[in-house]
Amino acid sequence: MNTSRPKNSFAGVAALAVIALLGGFGFCEEATYAAAFCAPAPVSGCATSGRSRLTITDPKGNSRDSISWRFMRGTGAPTLAAFGNPLTGTSLAICIYDDDVLKIDTQVPPSATKWQEAGRMTSYQYFDKDGSEDGIKRVLLRSGPDGRVRIVVRSRGSNVPLPAPASSETYFNQTVSVVVQLRNDSGACWQATLAPADTVVNHLRRFKSLF
Repeated sequence: MNTSRPKNSFAGVAALAVIALLGGFGFCEEATYAAAFCAPAPVSGCATSGRSRLTITDPKGNSRDSISWRFMRGTGAPTLAAFGNPLTGTSLAICIYDDDVLKIDTQVPPSATKWQEAGRMTSYQYFDKDGSEDGIKRVLLRSGPDGRVRIVVRSRGSNVPLPAPASSETYFNQTVSVVVQLRNDSGACWQATLAPADTVVNHLRRFKSLF
C-alpha cells in the first residue's frame, strides 16, 4: 500500500504551472501539457465495455502492489485519434471508484519515448519497466469499431498509489459498484462498472472482479 501522494485537479494545475516555469528557465526539456485528472465521483457519458476485468493486489510490503485492468469489447474509439496523441501531448488518468468515491488516481503523462504507435496505426502502447509513473508499466489503447475497442493497464511496485482497505475484511465496500474510468485531458473517457455479483475476490489484500 502506498498512500503518500494524494492528487486532485488543483495538483494537476499546479504541476502544469511548475513545468511551464521550469521550462521558461531552461530546466525542462519536456513540452508542457494539460494534466488529465480524476473527478471526485465518476463522470457521465463515458464509452462502455462489453467485458472487463480488474485485479488489485496489496500484499504486505509495497514492492508487490499491483493493479491490472482490462477493458474489452468496448466502444468509443473508432479511430486512434479518439484517444488523443500521448506521444506529443495527451495525458491520461486511470480512476477507480468504490461506491462513487474516488479511491485510486493514477496518471500517465505524454512521452515520445515510452509511448509508441503500433498495429498499423490502430494502437498506442506504453512501456516503462521501472514503473516511474504511479507504478504503471504497460498501457495498451486499441481503436476499432464498436465491440472491438480494447484498453489494458498494468502497474506494479512501490509507486502504485493504493488506498487502505475499506475494512478489516474487505478491500472495497462495493455495496453498489466499483467503477474504473480512463480519462484523457480533453475529457474523453472509457468506463467499466463492476457490480457485487461480478466480484470473485474481495478481501483485505486482494480484489478481483470481472464480467
